[in-house]
Amino acid sequence: FDWRNIMKYGEHAFGVINADPEVLTDYSIILEAMLEACKRNNLTSLGYMHHTFPYPGGVSVNIMLSESHFTIHTWPEHRSATVDCFTCGENNPFDTVATFCELINATVEKLEVIQR
Repeated sequence: FDWRNIMKYGEHAFGVINADPEVLTDYSIILEAMLEACKRNNLTSLGYMHHTFPYPGGVSVNIMLSESHFTIHTWPEHRSATVDCFTCGENNPFDTVATFCELINATVEKLEVIQR
């Protein structure tokens, strides 16, 4: 098997960010920032799902993209969230995550980008 002949499907950015716990408990703030980050980076939202957990109120938000997906899971009690953004084509998921972090005033603790 020749690995050099494998098609690149896209790029995958995933990691951990830190933010204000009040932001991390409010799915509407998270969703709005995610949608805006997608818009600014030319990604096409096809729909979303969200769930708010009982105290301390972490949230999970998933946006299905025509390019793949963008997902956030928060742990407000730790002031942190995991991010996962996969895009196919020419879009860079790192830029989408960076825009999201800027919009909610978050800092990146760890972020990796790999080709898939």
